[in-house]
Amino acid sequence: IHGRERRISIGRWPSWTVVAARNRALDLRREISEGHDPLEERQQERTQPTVSDLCSQYLEGYAATHKRPHSIRDDKQMIDSTILPKFGQLRVEAVSRQGVEKLHASLKGTPYLANRVLALLSKMFSLAIEWEWVSKNPTQGIPRFHEDRRERWLQPEELQRFVEALDSYPNQRTADAFRLLLLTGSRKSEVLTAEWPMFDLQQGLWTKPSAHTKQKQIEHVPLNTAALELLARMKEQSSGEGVLFPGKTGHLTTLRGPWAEICKAAGLSGVRVHDLRHSYASYLVSN
Repeated sequence: IHGRERRISIGRWPSWTVVAARNRALDLRREISEGHDPLEERQQERTQPTVSDLCSQYLEGYAATHKRPHSIRDDKQMIDSTILPKFGQLRVEAVSRQGVEKLHASLKGTPYLANRVLALLSKMFSLAIEWEWVSKNPTQGIPRFHEDRRERWLQPEELQRFVEALDSYPNQRTADAFRLLLLTGSRKSEVLTAEWPMFDLQQGLWTKPSAHTKQKQIEHVPLNTAALELLARMKEQSSGEGVLFPGKTGHLTTLRGPWAEICKAAGLSGVRVHDLRHSYASYLVSN
């Protein structure tokens, strides 16, 4: 083809009979006469990116730039535990809607996780289309499961036990992170990435930059008396510069371990850090 002589193997006897091989050879000669290079097409097929390649490119080429550390952590957990075991070795173009539907259905018992996995796959395949790896998104049109909204308010006696557990926790700087969550009703990521220049203790205002908020908009949050007292104490005990809750990579990235220890000490079960936002109003009223 194109002035170049190449040889292609059809198969092995007896899997291929002589008659079948001869017919295949005739088919190949017709394809070659029409300008197709079967060896080149076979080679391209072998080098097509796999879902494993797509996951790596998504994490390194997209998520690392556009997503926050805790979101990247959640995405990687879903990729490692759910997506790669199912699709990792498949070529990207070989993933079908039926295959995605089966994976989604297998997670029906945990609808929140099922929908997050589906959303992550949808984003990755949308990027794959932009990168010209595939021409269609196999997740399109697959309905999400209904999710019951999870809301939990700590009752007054639970709040009291929680506050007492905070007071006795060995690492009071970490305990202060939970106190700030409870006193401001802010998101965990907003508290952990907070920096002292964002706070005007004289005006009683916390200015959250757009890069730190879920809505990607600047927010000006009034601070109540208890929050101001907490921040004033924290500032006296620190340099009053940089992040409020420093960690190995600049700021704390997780509260998972301390949260489990504090909840155990307070005798609380089935409570998430996120539930402190719901308990914000209850705490202010009870105090």
